[in-house]
Amino acid sequence: GKSLADILTEHNVDVATFIDTAVAQATERANTAVANGRITQEQADQLISTFRNRLMQRINQAGPLNAESATTV
Repeated sequence: GKSLADILTEHNVDVATFIDTAVAQATERANTAVANGRITQEQADQLISTFRNRLMQRINQAGPLNAESATTV
């Protein structure tokens, strides 16, 4: 199978831009959760960091991303 990076490239989407956009959207949601008192800023920072790291690790992995592979780090 193809990696997400392969598919993005085939559709003329810059991989770095995709990552930056996804992280920006996650950051916005985390900041909203902080503002609403649902999580702390420390928790938000950790969530965003983990999200970015996992996305960067998996974007080049070929094949289907299923629940089993998502939980195996």
